[in-house]
Amino acid sequence: MGAFYARFPDRSSLLHALQNRFHDRMEPVLLAELKAKAAEAHTLEEAVACCIDTLVKYVTGESELSRAFMMTSVFDEVLRRRGEQVNRDRREALITALMVHQREIGHTDPVLAIDMAYAIYAAVIRGGLVFGENHELYANIATQTMMRELKSALTQYLRGHSQA
Repeated sequence: MGAFYARFPDRSSLLHALQNRFHDRMEPVLLAELKAKAAEAHTLEEAVACCIDTLVKYVTGESELSRAFMMTSVFDEVLRRRGEQVNRDRREALITALMVHQREIGHTDPVLAIDMAYAIYAAVIRGGLVFGENHELYANIATQTMMRELKSALTQYLRGHSQA
């Protein structure tokens, strides 16, 4: 075990390497699946559901690593930069997937609306990963219920009404 750690000068270097390997492996698969599943959607509601399901599947599938990256990135610029790039790529993929249903988006600026939908999704997922579903923030709402309500809320927000 000691030989493994000897490859890295410190804990931060180990985490950086781990994060790079994690995202290099996961992101192409996640983005391809998001694109493929979204292409099958016939409505905005279906597209939101499949996109959120895909994002959640990959982010929470390795929850311990995701939690470590999120929490450590608060103080580690290298981890934060990579995490921000990952989020930009995911956000762009979500915009592309949902803009196919632009006619169903009631906001005067559909891209801004999708940006906000991504921010809402990310806040909910981060909170769940960092604090856990038993945290008072989630009022003991089951994860399955939380995800169902998140998809519904995002769909309703995106449908909205055009604003003057």
